[in-house]
Amino acid sequence: MTRVYVASPFRGANREETRQNIVYARLCMLDSLGRGESPYLSHLLITQVFAETPELREVGLGAGDAWRDAAQIVAAYTDLGTTPGMNRALLAAAHRNTASATRLVTLSKGETPTTPEAWRAYLATVPLVGFPELHR
Repeated sequence: MTRVYVASPFRGANREETRQNIVYARLCMLDSLGRGESPYLSHLLITQVFAETPELREVGLGAGDAWRDAAQIVAAYTDLGTTPGMNRALLAAAHRNTASATRLVTLSKGETPTTPEAWRAYLATVPLVGFPELHR
């Protein structure tokens, strides 16, 4: 399997936009898995265990960078636009001569939104599902 570092927006302008970005990141992961890849989304994983402090943010960025540098492809999913973090990942890939790609998510059911605004409207309707098996 190809190791793919997935970059997508994370922090939004408000809590709802951040929630939408998390749902979108999960869709990016499913898209990558559907391509037969082994995706890694450091911004989705590491933020679950770290508080947002400058020191811990640097630790998280360093950990994500280590995985990104080991990836065979850096894929930036751009349906919602790009962020400085996504651009940072693509620039680092270029400096390391790692393959990079910009991608769009394709939904398996119904029409796929084609603009960032349409994506936001769609993501507002998708619940952020947790893991009920952890709450028995």
